[in-house]
Parts: sequence; C-alpha cells; structure tokens
Amino acid sequence: MVSRNPENDKAGRPSSRPKRQMQFIVGILSMATILAIGGTFLLSNHRNSAVNERSAGAVTDESVRSTPPKAVRAAFEKLVGRWRRPDGGYILEISGIDPEGKLQAAYYNPRPINVSLAYAAQEDEYTRVYVELRDVGYPGATYSLTYHKEQDAFAGLYYQPTAGQTFQVVFLREK
Repeated sequence: MVSRNPENDKAGRPSSRPKRQMQFIVGILSMATILAIGGTFLLSNHRNSAVNERSAGAVTDESVRSTPPKAVRAAFEKLVGRWRRPDGGYILEISGIDPEGKLQAAYYNPRPINVSLAYAAQEDEYTRVYVELRDVGYPGATYSLTYHKEQDAFAGLYYQPTAGQTFQVVFLREK
C-alpha cells in the first residue's frame, strides 16, 4: 500500500496549493498596504483643504509651512507628460500639477475614462502617484505608482475592482 502525502497531487507531484495560498496572502497584504497609503493621502488632502477653506485664500504661517520645497515641486514637474502602458496601450496623461500635489490628469483606453482623483506625494526620495478612475467599467479602479527617475517610468499596482484583481503595471513616457 502506498501512502500519499496530502501535499502531492494524484500523480505524486507536489501540489501548487501552498504557492496559491502564498500568492493570495501576498495579494491581500498588497491591497491592505495600498488602502492604508491611499487613506493616509486622502486624510491628508482633506485636512489641507479644510485649512485652505478656513484661510479663504489668505497667506498664513500654516499655509506657508504646507508649501512643498522647491525640490519637491521640481520632482512633481517631471511627472508632467503622456505615459503609456506597453501591455495594452492605456494612456495616463498628466498635464499639470499644483504645489500640493493635485494632478490635472486624463486617462484613455483608448477613449477617455473619467479620472475622479489624482495626486502626487513625495515620500523621502520617492515620488508617488495615485489615480482613481470612476466610469462605466471602472467603478473605483486605482493606480498606485512610483516614479523611477533613472528609467523615466512609473511602476506600481493597478486594482480592478470589477474583477477583484490587482496587477503590476509599468507606464513609459511617450517621446
């Protein structure tokens, strides 16, 4: 009588179950991290908008302290451009950015998709971009990207809520 290891399939080969479980766990942890980072940025933006509403455009000590240094503004300016995902031709176009990091962004697949939220933030030496799409077929799809200046490219995660999946993506600058 041959005893079978539950970790093996019917042919006696190792099962891929542990690998699938690990992929699932990594996916969940990735999503939790993305949500935590996105929530932090949203909360930060909400606080900044409340301060701006209170000051009604007046320059105060608080508004001066919240203005990013020149290095951050320069890093943000490098984000302006037209970016293409080579795996499908999706286009992210960043036409402008304000000092607080709010992006003027458009997204195409190949037709325009509504961008409901887009902002950039500087975290140490990393420039991060978050884009949320709200349109037919895109009910809150998000991009969480990091700009890599050496490659002049974005890399990060795309979450597609309709499919409940997260994909690693890259955007390259169109020349």
